Amino acid sequence: MFPQDPFSGAPEPLVPPHAGAASAASPLLASLNDEQLAAVTLPAGHALILAGAGSGKTRVLTTRIAWLLQNGYATPGGILAVTFTNKAAKEMVARLSAMLPVNVRGMWIGTFHGLCNRLLRAHHKAAGLAQSFQILDTQDQLSAIKRLCKQHNVDDERFPPKQLAYFIANCKEEGLRPGDVQTHDSDARRKVEIYQLYEEQCQREGVVDFGELMLRSYELLRDNDPIREHYQRRFQHILVDEFQDTNKLQYAWLKQLAGNEVDGHFEARGSVIAVGDDDQSIYAFRGARVGNMTDFVREFDVQRQIKLEQNYRSYSNILDSANALISHNSRRLGKNLRTTQGAGEPVRVYEASSDLAEAQWMVDEIKQLVRSDGFERKEIAVLYRSNAQSRVIESALFNASVPYRVYGGLRFFERAEIKHALAYLRLLENPHDDTSFTRVVNFPPRGIGARSIEVLQDAARAAGCSLHDAVSAVPGKAGANLGAFVAMVDVLREQTQGLNLRGIIEQMLQSTGLVEHFRTEKEGADRIENLEELVNAAESFVTQEGFGRDAVALPLDEHGTALTQSPASQGLIQESLSLDDETEETDEALDRELTEELGASPLLAIVTVEKSDKVKCECPECTRYVHSKVHIVESGDRVLRFGSGCFAKAYPGAYSARYESEEKLSENKVELLKNDVAGLARLIRREFLEVRRARLRSKKAAERRSRAAVAAIRPPIKVQWIEHPKIDADTGETLSPLAAFLTHAALEAGDNQAQAGQDAVQLMTVHASKGLEFDGVFIGGMEEGLFPHENSASDRDGLEEERRLMYVAITRARKRLYLSHSQTRMLHGQTRYNIKSRFFDELPEQALKWITPRQQGFGSYAPNSGSGGAYPSGARNSLGFKPETFASPPVPAQKATPSHGLRAGINVFHTKFGEGKVLAIEGQGDDARAQVNFPRHGTKWLALSVAKLTVVE
Repeated sequence: MFPQDPFSGAPEPLVPPHAGAASAASPLLASLNDEQLAAVTLPAGHALILAGAGSGKTRVLTTRIAWLLQNGYATPGGILAVTFTNKAAKEMVARLSAMLPVNVRGMWIGTFHGLCNRLLRAHHKAAGLAQSFQILDTQDQLSAIKRLCKQHNVDDERFPPKQLAYFIANCKEEGLRPGDVQTHDSDARRKVEIYQLYEEQCQREGVVDFGELMLRSYELLRDNDPIREHYQRRFQHILVDEFQDTNKLQYAWLKQLAGNEVDGHFEARGSVIAVGDDDQSIYAFRGARVGNMTDFVREFDVQRQIKLEQNYRSYSNILDSANALISHNSRRLGKNLRTTQGAGEPVRVYEASSDLAEAQWMVDEIKQLVRSDGFERKEIAVLYRSNAQSRVIESALFNASVPYRVYGGLRFFERAEIKHALAYLRLLENPHDDTSFTRVVNFPPRGIGARSIEVLQDAARAAGCSLHDAVSAVPGKAGANLGAFVAMVDVLREQTQGLNLRGIIEQMLQSTGLVEHFRTEKEGADRIENLEELVNAAESFVTQEGFGRDAVALPLDEHGTALTQSPASQGLIQESLSLDDETEETDEALDRELTEELGASPLLAIVTVEKSDKVKCECPECTRYVHSKVHIVESGDRVLRFGSGCFAKAYPGAYSARYESEEKLSENKVELLKNDVAGLARLIRREFLEVRRARLRSKKAAERRSRAAVAAIRPPIKVQWIEHPKIDADTGETLSPLAAFLTHAALEAGDNQAQAGQDAVQLMTVHASKGLEFDGVFIGGMEEGLFPHENSASDRDGLEEERRLMYVAITRARKRLYLSHSQTRMLHGQTRYNIKSRFFDELPEQALKWITPRQQGFGSYAPNSGSGGAYPSGARNSLGFKPETFASPPVPAQKATPSHGLRAGINVFHTKFGEGKVLAIEGQGDDARAQVNFPRHGTKWLALSVAKLTVVE
């Protein structure tokens, strides 16, 4: 029943109670400190090792296994060691091979998924699997779900395949089969049905996904007593690394190997050692449960807890900062890192005026570290909370010719969502860009498959034209879908004419459905943040490149949103503003156009009406025919629709009788109309004007305005800055802001990314930095709403995870640690005012060095006792974040002296930077300075004794 095992046999003897003391003199243990020695030589039983950052836990784990084997307390086959990455498992095997002359290849050391795969292959029949079952990776699983949805006519807009994949994975992580899932609505029931169909398809095809590996292995142990008891006898020593990152199912799987449920009570057996750090539990979004550690202590009746607090990585100023910060978390098992290396350099804190200034400061400091302090660039890391933050930092490094590498990710302009957005922008600039066309023709998915694209490419080659121009040659449904895509891009190009660069990108993101598409993805929030950062990149580019700007008035729709128009449709708006004053169009001119259109004079036209939408009209004559459509009929057989309006109100005499749709007027009504041909002509001319205007509008713009149009009401106006094209200084080419930005993006996505192993600055998210260490670490964007993140700031559990994340970031640094925040940051295309992160107030003052003056009146985080948590007063919600997350613009620390005549809120003129608005004033006399926001140059602090600002009345 069980596979042959060269290491199997009678249960190994357990470690004697005082074996550690007896073996302390072993060369294997000679270099361990007291804490590590106690952990390695633990007696039999269950134990928890709290291993702080940089405390040597990998060494402890491998030495523990080697010590057990060397002293005969275990055989290689009796040890199960679980790691979280294949890299960690390989490192453990390599270290053990170097420590002992034992063949460790047959040992059970690996990740949860790797060990489950091994278990299932040994017992495939009992698990209900084919002997040669295959494993689906994430992409293969998604393809299988797409195929399933197509076979069963699943609406992929209502149930996106990626969303279904996440649903299935989450169910499996919770240990739920389709029959176990609770449903409360039709959508949930449909998802469960698809989950069931997916399981049947995988079973039929002999494949399992990663979630199935774990769940099927757990069920195998749970439902087969002989198999479970065999492995419980065999694995007398179980060691689990990174225990704080285990999820619900992984912990349940471990319990199956280590004990049994008896009358609702768990009885553990053997020896299980859990190694982890609850202060570094940062993967809740992946299902990790930091509570597993406390559950383990309780359910396994853990009597021994050892804390590895000796840190071999960092100086004490860095560790003191980490300890002080994490002490504000309430539910901790508790430990404090310490070192014998001394205090080291203080933690440097920098307050920048803007995110651009923050990035430039980082670059300057990095250069200083390399040039004067002998740091290697590869030993310097810049950490950020959100992927989108990397864009500004990348740009600053690129401009300074500093090589860098984005660790565990892609550079900003190489990220898939950014490349999709740029492809759409390139099509707006050049519809014949076949590379961009191919990239986005079916993204987001719109039913255009590979075969359709092949047919299109063949047609383009045959005609010697671009894919755009060849679309009309593709027949059938494929041609219709391709035509719809081209029409969408053409309409978008029309809509964005006359918009500024930011407006073009925002309109593109809305019209193409990119943002909505990523909303359906489990981790789509990061992609959406990157798309929003693209708007910021465009806004910064325009400012830095010095494009000239003019103010243009745009009308607003009924929701207060600026309507997008081409120059032609902007002219239509001007016409609509003077609808009752058509002095530029004479009756004769209109009649000539109408005659050409109809083949007859409007004075001979006949009018009918038709019913339209159920909109109540104020006219008593319109009780049945509400807001009727006006038609012009020539010879009773040709109909041209002329806009919409109340015919009865415009011409009550002709509406004395009620007429059904398309019904011809009777002879006597025709005579009535001819008796007032002048009034009828005025009506027809007016309606014809509307037709002529409507023909100039794009379909979407026309639909939008038809909802908003209200006769005789002037639309409100919004001012927008429009950039001028500029001449390239090198080529003399006139570049639009969009064309220049696309060139800039292509250059930044060039070959400046350093290769692995090259001496280059490392950029990464804090999540990606876990397990790494660097001589110098920069942590940027430490502002409320960013770090801690807005989604977690008002939730206790979420805030504690954010604090753990900051703890991880701090403990990556060996020698130098830099923290920074900015007064302003570009978010969603607009400059926003920030307050510094509450985490600054949780750091020990004696360990910090503020290298910029602290602004007492600006951005201070002030706790209060309100139920909503601690937030700054006067906060606003214009960012789209929670109202309590960001503060209002800076409040002057003290009033300006009367001699300057300046105050916050007034406009001033500077000879170099132009006109700007004063945001704040501080200081007195020669030390007085003003913070001024210049539209073209950003926010600057200016010394009033030097700047010579002139007040603009």
